[in-house]
Amino acid sequence: YQQVYSWLKKYRESGPDSLKDRRGRKVPEEELTEVQRLKIENRLLKARLEDNEIREALAKKVREIERRDRH
Repeated sequence: YQQVYSWLKKYRESGPDSLKDRRGRKVPEEELTEVQRLKIENRLLKARLEDNEIREALAKKVREIERRDRH
C-alpha cells in the first residue's frame, strides 16, 4: 500500500515522467560535483596506469623470450 501511495503522489505532483526508473543513469558532466569529477578522473588514471603496467610486463616477457631463443 505504501509503495502505491508513493507512486500516486509522485504521479500527481510531477506527472508520468516522475515514475521512470533512473537508477544507474549517467549523470551529465555539467551536473557532476567537483568531487565526483575527481573520482572519475582518478578511476580513469588508475585504469591507464594498470594498462601501462601490463604492457610493460608483457614487453619485458617478450624480450626475455627473445633473449632465451637467441642463446
